[in-house]
Amino acid sequence: MEPKRKAAANVFLEQNLNQDDDAVLLSPAAPPPPPGVPAPARERVLSSAAMLARSPIAQTGLKTSEELQLEKEPIRVRETGFWPFKRVIVPPNVYVVHTRIGRTQPVTLGLGLSFRYNAATDAYLVVPAAMQTIGIVANSITREKQGINVLAYVQWQINDFGVAYRKLDFSDSRDPLGIVNAQLREQAEAAIKDKIATLSVEDVLTDKEPIIEELTTRLKAVAEGRSAASQDTDEGLGIKIVTVQIKEAVVSSQRLWEHLQAPFRYEQEKSARISFLQTQDEIREKELQTRQVTETSEAETLVEIERIKQSKQTEALEIRVAQEAHAVLPASKRWCANACRPKSRPR
Repeated sequence: MEPKRKAAANVFLEQNLNQDDDAVLLSPAAPPPPPGVPAPARERVLSSAAMLARSPIAQTGLKTSEELQLEKEPIRVRETGFWPFKRVIVPPNVYVVHTRIGRTQPVTLGLGLSFRYNAATDAYLVVPAAMQTIGIVANSITREKQGINVLAYVQWQINDFGVAYRKLDFSDSRDPLGIVNAQLREQAEAAIKDKIATLSVEDVLTDKEPIIEELTTRLKAVAEGRSAASQDTDEGLGIKIVTVQIKEAVVSSQRLWEHLQAPFRYEQEKSARISFLQTQDEIREKELQTRQVTETSEAETLVEIERIKQSKQTEALEIRVAQEAHAVLPASKRWCANACRPKSRPR
């Protein structure tokens, strides 16, 4: 189950990172995919691994909480003493149930309880009490028969271990919660597919709240015994759903994804070109106004200069005429005096 889940997550990651590229060359340094994956899926896993190696997220070394859960060590339980006086020491953050031959009820049941243990008559089970994270990859079909891959996660924890250990399978000593995680994952994947089948592509991409509500309602009905029609609760499975979230929703068809993006891109391109043309018109108008003001100012300056020249030339001419008139006036006066003087008669 774990290799299958990792392969599905890698395929989804490839589709998420490779929205603008239909084919990616396989990297020779990419790690091999999990065993049991078909040949086409193996190529996609290798492609996604190669892209992960080149992505900024991979370079930071960040891991998801589910990956950290898979990598952690099994629960460390210490058995001390000698038979029949053994003691089982459990960590404080795990649930323990301890049964004995001849008793219908557990001898020890609770969180972080150590106990005396007789291997001939006793059996015990330890289960982590920490919150668990389940990654979900749902390859869904919308109402328009279009494929959408949804990446979600569910977080849950044990609420009533007295009920949980009787209804759930915690028998795997290395990963006691692995089977429960797989069961909840399958139920969540089915709920997501059922809900998306009633929605359009636009609804899924723009509003994920209906999917979250449907998934939360179904998981709580199963895990906590809460029905969708009422708030009445029964015994349930003894676990509690903490949170349900949708991380990503990616359209499977590259052509459809481009068509969905096209109206917004064209509208933005239209707005950008209109803005550019308006800016060019404003610049051109401003340049014309500036040119008009400049040329008008130059013309007015030339006219003023010419007016001043003419005025100065007129003043100079008047001064010259006045000077010439002043120079001619005394001679004319002498002539007039001589001409107008009465002549003396001879005696």
